[in-house]
Parts: sequence; structure tokens; C-alpha cells
Amino acid sequence: MMIEFAKLRRTKTLLLGLLLSAGIVLFASMNLFAGGQIEQFADDPHSSWAGYLVGFSMAQAFLAPLQLALIASRVVDAEHASGGWRLNAVAGTRPGALLVRKFGVTGLIVAVLKAVEFAGVLALPIALGAPAPDGEMLGTWLRFGFGATVTSLALLAVMLFLAAIVDSQTVVLAVGVVGGFLGIAALLSPAWLAAINPFGYFAVLTPFSFAESGVEAVQVHWPLWIGYLVLVSALFGAGIKALDRKEI
Repeated sequence: MMIEFAKLRRTKTLLLGLLLSAGIVLFASMNLFAGGQIEQFADDPHSSWAGYLVGFSMAQAFLAPLQLALIASRVVDAEHASGGWRLNAVAGTRPGALLVRKFGVTGLIVAVLKAVEFAGVLALPIALGAPAPDGEMLGTWLRFGFGATVTSLALLAVMLFLAAIVDSQTVVLAVGVVGGFLGIAALLSPAWLAAINPFGYFAVLTPFSFAESGVEAVQVHWPLWIGYLVLVSALFGAGIKALDRKEI
């Protein structure tokens, strides 16, 4: 595992991930700098924090797929370029086991990045003078933050497997870009359509939506999300076994 951390320093994966995290925070918070936005937090804190959470969800849906694709492609490309799959196999580590190690290392990085994004998005309005969310709203934010982090880990597993089976990492990045647009489309779709969208689970977890009357609460479909995680875990596990059986 420490070898995988050492490899990261040469790929600048953490720096690139942080840049995308900064983009997510800025994308989610850009409306804060419009005139009168902070005053609206004081006048109607519940609706303001709810609408802000929708913006955070949009930022995750749009930019997280590219962020995860970039991280996956950077850490796997080194194995393609240097014959690392074969060298590790000779040393006794099959490709599937190596990919699991990479998931462990990059998963930790992604979890930290998501925590940084969450803290940054929450702190910025307060730093600008908005009142802090009340206990109920904070709980809603925390549940979404937890769900978004686990969803990101699931997508990371998919991106890592894709990066392992294709030689051109441009394909992985292209999937990340397309995934961002699919993520935004899911936010504009009914729940059943978002649920069959592999990049739609930030939308499935979003507890509010914009309506003609303003921001309104919507049902969060946790059972669908759990089913999605089970499916991704099963597919990743099957993919790992297939990689281990593959001739190098």
C-alpha cells in the first residue's frame, strides 16, 4: 500500500484532485457573490440553505465524474506505460489485487477531498455573514454529504476498472466528461430515470428541488441508492476476478 502512495507523488494526483475540489466549491458557491444573497440567508435561512444544497448537488453531479476519472486515469496509466501490470504479476500481485490496492489508496484520497469540499461549501456562506444552518438542516446536509462521498467511491471503482481495461486513458476522461452532463440531466429527470442513469445518484440523494413556488423538499430514495451500491460492488468484484484470470 505504501508503494502506491509513493507512486502518487509522481502523478500529481492529489494536486489535480484538489483543483477539481476547488472547482466544485466555487461552482456551488458562485451565487453567494450576487447582490443580496447573504441577506436572503438571514431573511429565510431554511430556503436559502436548501437551495444552496441543490447547488452543491449540481456541482458534485457535474464535476465529480471528471474528478474521479482524472484520479483513476492518473494512477492506472503508470501501470500501462511502464509494464507495471506484468512486473507486479511476476512479483506475485495479480492485476485484480493491484487494482484493489489502488482503490484503497485513491478511495482514501477521494474521501478526504469530499470532506474538504463539504467543509468549504458549508463554511463559505458563514464566513460571508450568513447564519449557520439549524440542527435539522445541518443533519440534512450531513446525510447528503455522506451519501455523495459513498457515491463518489462507487464511481471511483467504476473509473478504476475502466482505466485498467483500456489502454487509452482519453477514453476514461471522456467518460468522466459525459458523466458530468448525465449527472446534470439526472437532476432534471424524474427519480426513476435518474435511478437508471449510472451518474444519476447525486440527484437521487438530493433532498430538495426547485419549483415554481421556490425550493421544496423531495423524497430521497435511499433504497435505490443502496441497490446501486450493491450492484456496483458486485460488478467491481466480478471485474477484479476477471482481471486476475486474464493472461498478461
